[in-house]
Amino acid sequence: IDYHFDQVAFGPEIHFSRQLSGEMESATVTGGIKMAMKIIPELTEEGVGAKAYRLIPFNGNPLVPFVIFDEYFVSPQANFPMHPHGGFEGYQMLMEGSTEYNDNLGNKGLIGPGDVRRFVAGPGFNHSEYPRSKETVRGYLLWIKLPGAKLSTPSFFQELHGDEVMRKEDEGSIETTIFGGEFLFNNIGLN
Repeated sequence: IDYHFDQVAFGPEIHFSRQLSGEMESATVTGGIKMAMKIIPELTEEGVGAKAYRLIPFNGNPLVPFVIFDEYFVSPQANFPMHPHGGFEGYQMLMEGSTEYNDNLGNKGLIGPGDVRRFVAGPGFNHSEYPRSKETVRGYLLWIKLPGAKLSTPSFFQELHGDEVMRKEDEGSIETTIFGGEFLFNNIGLN
């Protein structure tokens, strides 16, 4: 697995991270003290035959409010049969392949490369996902824990396809994908 991003963030601390070959190197400078750690995503099996490299939680340590952050792979024979979820908001972005979604609330959808799926599992629902391509599906999955006051938010489902997903490229080689919220005073996609 090759993660292709470098990130530098400035604030009360200066934080630098780089991910290459499935490992994450991180250094934080606070008051002249440098702290560093290396995070190696854990390979885990999900559903029926799917595999994921899990970056969050790392070494069993949660990073609240994030529940999981995975890069996952689903072969054409693998799947996620009907299963329950509750208490979090999930974002899924496909890089390769396509998947079909069905839930017990009557929602159905199909996403492909570059598309984004969002669901909120407030009080809970059941859903399934099946690959719909001959190639292995590869994507990213981020689950965010809902705060207590939002646990009763009705469950729902939403997808963005193609041009509905905003992409910005700087003069270099960094492309930013924005699929929700507000950016440069423009409401974008998932809200």
